Amino acid sequence: MSRERMAHIEEVVSVGPIAGADNIEVVGVLGWQCVAKKGDFKVGDKCVYIEIDSICPPTEMFQFLEPRKFRVKTIKLRKQISQGLALPIDEAVLALLKKDLHSLKVGDDVTEAMNIDKFQSKSDLEGTRTVNGLKSKMWPITQFLYRFAWFRWLYRIVYPKRTKGFPSWIKKSDEDRIQNNPTRYLGITDPVYRTEKLDGQSATYFVQKTKGLFGIFGKLDFGICSRNLRVGLFSNGSWPEVYKRLQFKDKLEVLYQHYVNLGFDCYGVMFQGEIIGPTIQKNKYHRTENEFYMFSAAWLDSKGKTTYFTMQEMVKIAKMLGLNTVPILDPEYKILPTLEEMLKMAEAKSVISKLPVEREGVVIRTHNQLVSFKVISNKFLLKYADEDEDDPAPEAK
Repeated sequence: MSRERMAHIEEVVSVGPIAGADNIEVVGVLGWQCVAKKGDFKVGDKCVYIEIDSICPPTEMFQFLEPRKFRVKTIKLRKQISQGLALPIDEAVLALLKKDLHSLKVGDDVTEAMNIDKFQSKSDLEGTRTVNGLKSKMWPITQFLYRFAWFRWLYRIVYPKRTKGFPSWIKKSDEDRIQNNPTRYLGITDPVYRTEKLDGQSATYFVQKTKGLFGIFGKLDFGICSRNLRVGLFSNGSWPEVYKRLQFKDKLEVLYQHYVNLGFDCYGVMFQGEIIGPTIQKNKYHRTENEFYMFSAAWLDSKGKTTYFTMQEMVKIAKMLGLNTVPILDPEYKILPTLEEMLKMAEAKSVISKLPVEREGVVIRTHNQLVSFKVISNKFLLKYADEDEDDPAPEAK
């Protein structure tokens, strides 16, 4: 499985001083601000940009990250926020990439070549373990045979619901950050709305009509997914617990039948949302049980086309099913003119927390659901990055 894109070739768009610092300066890459060694860059240079929430390999090149367990985080150095790493493309980097400088193009994905991984929180890892835990529940003889391709093929036929991947007709819920393409997102002219981004576990629930034998005798296949993977009904974790306790199977069937009765060529429906609860992300919202907040819904036709419901339709669906939506802060929102203003706007207290807590940020979506992006609060990132203003990183000395 390919790695998530976390390191890529970009162009330095600005270089500026940091007050009180002689050996470091701030470098602009895309919409990000990175602290770098003074003199390493000039405007127009290419660099390797490594995104926040990356895990770098424990090599000499990244030895300065050892105090942070080789994780790239949002930090403050000399009161300057730094988000991501801008690495000069020197001989050591070119040796890793196995290319020369002239052959590198802006936007090239170098995650694999740089051996960069995406950081996974305990909540993310729970989703992986929930799926990978399938093998631990097998009989010993089944585990032994599972190493053979022919047996895995047979097993997937006998137990299709336990082995299928994330449905191809559903988009995974991972909005792009505004800093990755500020020109595009600040220039959106379609009507948009603004919701609070909740810091929980992303969940997708769906039902899809199968084609059955010879295209007939199809049945309804109900599914549960974490952010990236399909999980089993009897797995551990919040996803199946919410599915069973809130009776999502019945709700999905009601939703599916509703659109069939309306005359839709409907072969499937899904809704996505965020789960928050006592064991998720240190229970920032002070909940006593898992809660689900819907942020999108869609339906599938017989030709394989997916249509996402508008914000207004999603709200109606949630009401019909007796579910919450994520907090809709502005049903008609006007995007602010600058990146700095948008980042400042993201900083506020959560509207669903029972005690004051910084919200993670906001998500902006067009009403037709074709475009969405997230604006993460820097206050939130700094608070939960386990870094302080006097961070003792070597490059700040």
